[in-house]
Amino acid sequence: MMPAGSPFRSVTIRQLMRFFDISSAALRIVVSSSTVTVALTVTPVNDAPPAPTAISPTGGEEVDAADLEFTWSAAADPDGDAVTYRLELLRGGLLYAQAVINGTSGTIPGQLDKGDYTWRVLANDGDVSGPFSAEQSFTLVRGGGGGGGGGGLFGCSTTGTSGGPAGALLCVAALALFRRSTRSP
Repeated sequence: MMPAGSPFRSVTIRQLMRFFDISSAALRIVVSSSTVTVALTVTPVNDAPPAPTAISPTGGEEVDAADLEFTWSAAADPDGDAVTYRLELLRGGLLYAQAVINGTSGTIPGQLDKGDYTWRVLANDGDVSGPFSAEQSFTLVRGGGGGGGGGGLFGCSTTGTSGGPAGALLCVAALALFRRSTRSP
């Protein structure tokens, strides 16, 4: 029972320790007319935030690159810590790109090729990460351009004044080597 006038209706030892910024507590037990003092050390544990829930895109939805934005639900950290989110984009089951985002929506920087993708997101409280959301699939129906390179990992420009015909030839050669080196045997 809390003392009269206490701002707390109920409180846990952990909450008191956080409030008073202490790392150990003493527990005093009175038995009959004898007093027994027991030293109890409690080490606060930082609990991981729960998995966010993926909101969009989901269910194999077809998305244009210009409209591609990932959204998910907020994950409330059990300790009240601020959270950031790690968004991961997968292609063929392999990590393709990732980004750390402060809010509940974001994009993957760079340009993506059209095709099938899955994505997932997790919350991190600055110390520990929670579990990933369930993976969600979508199909990019129009890529972001960039000559069909490696999803933001390789970019080439054959327009403007950055190289002319020689630059275009070098770009095509580099792209061919990149594609050859990333193909499965």
